[in-house]
Amino acid sequence: MAKKSIGESNFIAAEELSACSDDFERREATARAALHDLRIQLRTIAECADVLLADAPAQLETERRALLDGIKAVSAAMLQILDDIGAD
Repeated sequence: MAKKSIGESNFIAAEELSACSDDFERREATARAALHDLRIQLRTIAECADVLLADAPAQLETERRALLDGIKAVSAAMLQILDDIGAD
């Protein structure tokens, strides 16, 4: 096996580091896009629950109202988790 010079080794290491950096940046962009998409979906779910609660509060059974309140609470908790993950 031929020995590589220090210059060749440094060049190879720099190329590998650059490839890793590019891969990391692609993964980070994908993760940010996924977080954004999840936030939108969770907000939509919470807003739907709000609409149902606001439109017919007296007509909703206690159990259904509790389910909608639960949807809102879980959505809020998930949004907080996503915010914590995406915090810079």
